[in-house]
Amino acid sequence: MWKLALASVRANKRRLVGTSLSVLFSVAFLAGTIVLGDTMSNGFDAAYSTFNSTTDVIVRSTSVVGTDDSEQRQPVPASLVDRLTSIDGVAAAEPQIQGITQLVDSTGTPMGGDGPPTIGGSWIEGPLNPFELTQGRAPRSAGEVVIDRGSATTGGLRVGSTTTVLAPGSVPVTIVGIAAVTDVESLGGATFTFFAPEVARDVLLGGRDEASALIISAEDGVDPAALSRRVATELPDGTEALTGEQLTTEQVDAVGADFLDFLRGFLLVFSGVAMLVATFSINNTFSVLIAQRARESGLLRAVGATRRQVVSMIAIESAVLGLVASVAGAFAGLGLAQGLLLAFGAMGLDLPTDGLAVRPVGLIVAASVGFVTTMFAGLFPAIEAGRIPPIAALRSAAAEARKVSLIRSGIGAAVLTIGAGAVAASGLGWWDAPVAVVAAGAVAMLVGMVVVGPVVARQAAAFIGAPLRRLRGITGDLARQNAMRSPRRTARTAAALMVGVGVVTLFTVFGSSLVASVDDAVAGSVRADFVVSSVGFSGPGLDPNLAGRLDGLDEVADAVALERGAVRVGKASTDLLAIDTNSLTRVIDADVTNGSFDAVTGDAIGISSSYAEEGGLSYGETVDVTFGDGAERTVRVAAVYAKSEILEDMVMPAETWAAHRSQPSVRRIFVNTADGVSATEARSAIDAIGSTTNTPAAMDRSEFVDDVAGEIGEVLSVIYVLLALSVVIALMGIANTISLSVHERRAEIALLRAIGQVRGETRAMVRWEAAVISVFGTIGGVGLGLIAAWGLVSALSTDSELSSFAAPIGQLLIIGLIGGVVGIAAGVRPARRAARMNVLDAIGI
Repeated sequence: MWKLALASVRANKRRLVGTSLSVLFSVAFLAGTIVLGDTMSNGFDAAYSTFNSTTDVIVRSTSVVGTDDSEQRQPVPASLVDRLTSIDGVAAAEPQIQGITQLVDSTGTPMGGDGPPTIGGSWIEGPLNPFELTQGRAPRSAGEVVIDRGSATTGGLRVGSTTTVLAPGSVPVTIVGIAAVTDVESLGGATFTFFAPEVARDVLLGGRDEASALIISAEDGVDPAALSRRVATELPDGTEALTGEQLTTEQVDAVGADFLDFLRGFLLVFSGVAMLVATFSINNTFSVLIAQRARESGLLRAVGATRRQVVSMIAIESAVLGLVASVAGAFAGLGLAQGLLLAFGAMGLDLPTDGLAVRPVGLIVAASVGFVTTMFAGLFPAIEAGRIPPIAALRSAAAEARKVSLIRSGIGAAVLTIGAGAVAASGLGWWDAPVAVVAAGAVAMLVGMVVVGPVVARQAAAFIGAPLRRLRGITGDLARQNAMRSPRRTARTAAALMVGVGVVTLFTVFGSSLVASVDDAVAGSVRADFVVSSVGFSGPGLDPNLAGRLDGLDEVADAVALERGAVRVGKASTDLLAIDTNSLTRVIDADVTNGSFDAVTGDAIGISSSYAEEGGLSYGETVDVTFGDGAERTVRVAAVYAKSEILEDMVMPAETWAAHRSQPSVRRIFVNTADGVSATEARSAIDAIGSTTNTPAAMDRSEFVDDVAGEIGEVLSVIYVLLALSVVIALMGIANTISLSVHERRAEIALLRAIGQVRGETRAMVRWEAAVISVFGTIGGVGLGLIAAWGLVSALSTDSELSSFAAPIGQLLIIGLIGGVVGIAAGVRPARRAARMNVLDAIGI
């Protein structure tokens, strides 16, 4: 069987190329994702290890309040330094001050703010500082800073340059030095701005005699772990001591939980989609080959081969194909990982790296997944080959059965109905279905459509190809008949494309629903005429004095700042917005159901109705909250509101929040135009003030929605690029199936040529056959993705800001058009080969 299997692979190598490429590409995507994840983990580990290499022990507060959007750790008294330096084994101790700042480059554009940290801090003299000056000197007074070498290069800055640091207020500075961390080539897009210690305290801590942390170096020969324990015994309550190694582990774990794990999972989803599409292509190729080799299998059975031996031969072919393609794909993943790193860098996400981290286990896992997938995809065709009877050797032709068993039809219809019911129940509001149930329903729909596909494939191909009879005459009718003749093959070929198009449709509808939800939130909640919004999500935000300056303009009636923060209620932290509650209702309609925002003053708060229900709170009730500075206060619920899209789950008076936060974080300012002032005049006045503080231009409501939609569009663009591989694999599957069909129908095509069909008509016939199959898959994919998105949006609308379902008809039509074009493109090469066929050889003369 081994000799026969290897001989069969050699004989069918051209037919297996498309399948092997499908496996190779999907394995390369998976291997690239694994290598990229390992590379990023190693890069962050190396970067943090280097940053913390000069710190043996760090002292910090144990009081921290944080959510996904905001985090604040209580500062520690700077006076603790004197106590620490007196501890046996401590060589030096220094206060470390850190906060969020944003450096403005030479063109006046703020750098970063979209992920990589933008750090401002105090310059530390001596060996405790991991940065070393490469040019210039240390900062000594107000208005002087040292910046990192990467920021200087990227921002076009040098020693002597004057610029601005947003902290978040504008701080004019002169660059007096440039520093770098030894042996670290990339800081991952992060920017570092260092002030003189007293200046950093004024800029980042409001002048308080505190520090973000205290860092310690040990004397020679002193174990950092032992010193950490010794230091901990001398610390006041509410503080802790960690070694530099423990800090590095914590930071790397935090990056993994907040970013790397998400990114790795995000990429694995799309590699999984690519692998699923490849599975359909592999299965289809082997199914067609088995059908075409029915006489060969029957002859083997006739000369004494057992069913197990026939199955083993096909399994060996699958194994050889899977092994070669998977190993090649694993190594191709190295190039893909490098390409992804370059792509992230081009998008501004310059990840810290220490070279590609290639772990053999990662490549082995990727290759193993590809090998197992290939074996699984070839399993059922192999079993089918074993069922071919010896009498098949005497048949003049063999083809796949056109009829589908009633059992298969019933099972497929049942699974499809159950899946559609789970999805529709949420969409129709019959019950609050969990997202997991709806997702399982969508998967069941996919399985049901694949199982029941052959039942409807013949009728679908007849319907889709009907216009070809009029448009292309006999050529079009032949293409239609060819697509109809083997429903199983047509359904399997279309299934691969259906999966890719279905996922594209799902994300397209999901993105449009997000935009529609934002539009509804703005239309229903925002009363302001203009919105001034910070750029990026990780920067310091807007100048906290900007709202007051805008409020003083004659052209402005109201200017209300929304500052982001977080507090801890019980054991859980929750996001809040600090705002001037006296002006809130003039710029935002929150749909207050109990109480009034006029009463949200002092120790009073407002909460959303959903948060109240989740936390078991009610109007008038008191609750204990803990701030990031460690302070605890008892606050009273003075307002409950229904609309939380703009206001988050908690609203607190701005003056209450200001007493406890370390740095302001104003994300948006809502502005109302004064009576009698045109929108153009008000916008000009707002932008004139904003330009002095490096503030983005004001946006009206429609522009605000477009801005948010633009961010969603950027994410969708990345998703489309990742899904393109799945579509390419599906295209190769269609092309491979058409090529196999052309080979199967050589005599038939030759006869058509002999009776007068010209080469152009032959090419058109094959291309239109591919188009019919791809349109069938595209329609199924669009329908599946549309229904799945409808159910998921409905399920998510109960506990998120996703409140509206929107199906973009224009975009869905474009997806359908692309599906048809993909089919025609897939049929180009097989059509060319069919047209070039030697007529006499094909007929056998």
